[in-house]
Parts: sequence; structure tokens; C-alpha cells
Amino acid sequence: MLAHSAWSQARKIEIGDFSKKESMRYLVKKCNIKEVDAEKLYDLVGGRIVNLKAVAEDFLAGKKFEAIKQEVFGTVFDKLESARKKIMRRLELS
Repeated sequence: MLAHSAWSQARKIEIGDFSKKESMRYLVKKCNIKEVDAEKLYDLVGGRIVNLKAVAEDFLAGKKFEAIKQEVFGTVFDKLESARKKIMRRLELS
């Protein structure tokens, strides 16, 4: 019989987005970001922990909020443009 690792038998656990309260607690208490700045970061990316972590790291590294905002919007625009191109290709194939 083959041995299986604990990871291969583990159940998949989905962790949802943080609420605003949880996000603010993370940014203020865990990351030591001032509440006013934490509010702006939360408003920018919402409660998805991977996004909160990324913008918090950028902010703590000294990146200005406007630069972070431009980066986030640029990423969103790139994803939308990619989706638009895929849709156009599918329509051309139909």
C-alpha cells in the first residue's frame, strides 16, 4: 500500500474575505498602520487578505498611497483588457 502524506488527505478549507472591522484590526494592530491610512488601503482593496497584505507591505516599505493606487488600478485594468481580448477571440471563432 502506498503511503499518503497528511497534505494529500487534508480537506480544502476556504477562508472568505475579512470584514471591514477585521481588515482594520489587521492593518492597524498587526501591521502598525495608522487608522486613517488603513482606512484608505481598505477602501482601495477591500477585505481580501492577499490584497490587504500586498498593499500593507508596499505602504510599510515607503511606497506612497497614490503609487499603490495606480498599481492596483493598473492590475485591474490589465485583467479587464485580457478578459476583453479573450471574449473578442471567442466571438471571432463563433
